[in-house]
Parts: sequence; structure tokens; C-alpha cells
Amino acid sequence: FEHSIANILEYLINVISTIDDFGDKTEISRETIDFLIESIQTIFFDTIDYYNSFQDNSEENIQTEVLIHNLFVYMDSIYEHHIYLLKLKFLPFNDFLKQELGFNLNEIFRIIKKINKDVKSNLFSNISPFIINEMTIPINFLKLISMEIGKNKEFFCYKGRERWPNNPSRFRVRPIIKYQETYYNFFPQLLFERIGLVLEELIKKNYENYYKKYVKNCSVILEDMSLNLIRKLLPDAAIFGNLFYIINEKGKQMRFETDGIVIYDNNLLIIEAKSNLFSFDARMGFFDRIKKNTRDIIDKAYNQAVRTKKYFFSKDIAEFREKNGESVIIQNTKKYENVFLINTTLEKLGPLATRLNSAKMMNYLKGKEFPWSVFINDLRIISDLIEMPSSFLLYLKRRIKNIKNINKELSERQG
Repeated sequence: FEHSIANILEYLINVISTIDDFGDKTEISRETIDFLIESIQTIFFDTIDYYNSFQDNSEENIQTEVLIHNLFVYMDSIYEHHIYLLKLKFLPFNDFLKQELGFNLNEIFRIIKKINKDVKSNLFSNISPFIINEMTIPINFLKLISMEIGKNKEFFCYKGRERWPNNPSRFRVRPIIKYQETYYNFFPQLLFERIGLVLEELIKKNYENYYKKYVKNCSVILEDMSLNLIRKLLPDAAIFGNLFYIINEKGKQMRFETDGIVIYDNNLLIIEAKSNLFSFDARMGFFDRIKKNTRDIIDKAYNQAVRTKKYFFSKDIAEFREKNGESVIIQNTKKYENVFLINTTLEKLGPLATRLNSAKMMNYLKGKEFPWSVFINDLRIISDLIEMPSSFLLYLKRRIKNIKNINKELSERQG
């Protein structure tokens, strides 16, 4: 059994948090714990087998792959990259966080570090390691990110699917548990992983105007990071961001945009960044949401990139304009022999980003070409590992070639 104890622990917390009354508390034996773990493992495998039983086409195949990936994989990024991205997303709203929630981002990070540090301290002090010391942790913060036992009814609400691993759960955005008058940190590593979701949910639910600003900021962050990382990989390239161009269609002038054009020797890179969220329902294998997210994050970026490419090669001299109105003129367009369509994402899409051949079979992506869809933190790792521009271009060629093979199962860190 390969996946980590983290999956089992989260599932167990989800089940327990649906129960209103525990009755008399008794200590359970090691044998009972082993039985619980074995039973939960069986539930996970039975869930996957259920979805596998319907796999007659590419739709159901990708549905199962997405579910497996998101049930068994924790932390889409290494810790430092995860925190860096959180800071980019939320630091512009520090004053708002302080005013409305009572804590700015740096204070939130310090509190989480203290909560997790106390787990180790409690172990050495013969105190229950998971109990949070309310004397040292602000109670208002605990109220913000906690869920009372018995309140996780979302996990139990699906008729015929009660307590399935891929059911919605309040614990996902409230990773501290409150039982009676005591707060518990049963899952220390989850706090830093989920704090972004917690803050997003709080802002979206209670502050609609600020949430719109937050979404717009995420889009700007992704565009800027994408071009900066490409610049690191291709330091001598000509890079232009936030361009628009005019196409005459049936006598009307139509304005279209592209997030980035990169010129390097005879190589043309067209960058389209999509910061849309990869929804929980999509992650948990609900096909309608998978289809919608694929369309919004990958397919729209693909269509924009294809349209930009078509415009680029429709004339010998391609003219774009920057936001300030200045022209970007690219001459002798026919000399660019290698064209790469790159779709950067703010969230890791897992199998959706690597099984694009399946997506084409389901009419997600129409056309002969394949884009390279890459999570921004994976692109950051690539930019740290690849030192030569020629190596990056070779990576791109091989990556896209492999994506075309429907039998290949790739991960972003395998190149």
C-alpha cells in the first residue's frame, strides 16, 4: 500500500467529524487502529474500483485518473515554493486581512508555525501532542480556521454515497478540530498546505468585492511569473507581455489579446496563462466539473494561442501592440520554424495536463497541435534545473512529443 498515512488520517477525521455524540470515551487498542487503517484502505480501493468499472471510454478513464491523483497526492509544490506563491497571492491584501480577519499574512504564518511547533513540545512534555494551547494561540484565529465535531455534515450528505472519500468536507477549509471547549491539531502538515484555501474561502464567502480583486491579482501574478521564468530559461530572448492585435473578420475589426510572445532564434513561444481554480468537485472525479475546468483552463488558452499563431503567420510582418499603445513589430515571420504553445496554470492539474490526447478524443482541444500545460511551480523547478536554453527547447520538443502518445503517463517532474 503505497500512498501515505495522510490520506487515511484525513479520511478518518472526516468520518469522526460527522458524529454528534461519542458517548463514553474509551481508549482503543492497537488492534482496533490496525483494523481501522485496513478498512479505510479497502474503502479507498473500492471507490477506485467503482469508477474503474465504468471505464469504457476516455472520459471515464481521465475521470478515474484525476480522482486517484487527488486522493493520494498531498502538496502540489515543495514547501518554499508553496509559501512564496501564497505570499504573492495574499500580501497585497495584508491590510484587508488585518482589518477584517484580525491577522495579516505574516502573523498567520507565525501562528501556524507555533501551533505545529507545540506538537513536538507536547510530546516531550508528556502532554497530548494534538491539543492546542489556547494561552499561546489567539482564540480568534482558532475560531476562524476550526470546525466543531459533528458539523461536517457535507461529508455525509450524498445519498447513496455517505462518507465516500471524494465527498465534500468542511475539514478541507477548516483544518483545526474543536471538540467541546478544546482545539486539536491532528494534522500539522495540513495547516500550511490548506491555509490558502481557508483564506480564499473566507474572502469569497464574506467579501465579494475583495474576492474579485484577489482573482484579478492572481491573474497578474501568473502572467508575470510565467514570463519571468521563461526569461530565466531563455535569457537572450525577446519577450513581450500583455499584447493585443487586430484581425479583420467579415469587414469588422476584432481585437484579441495574448499573454506573451517569446522570440528566440527561430523559435516562437506563445504564452497563455490561466489562473482559474481547479475546483474541488473536478479534483474528486466529478466529470461535468472536470470538463468545465478543462475548457476554462486548458481549452481557452489553447484556442487563444492557436488564434495568435494563425495571425502571426498570416503575414510577413506581424504587428502587436502593448497596453501603452506602443507597437511591437516582428519581421520575417516565416523564419520561425519551431512554435510552442504554452499554457501556464496557477494550480496543478495532474493528469489533465499530461493526458491531452484523451482530452482531444473528448473534443476538449480541437486542432492538430498540442499545447504544453504546466503548473507555475513546476515551471519554476524546471527553470532551476535547466541551465542551457538549448536544453529547455529540447525539453519542450520531447515533452510535447510524449504528450501526443496516449499511452504515456507523465508527471511534470519527469521530462
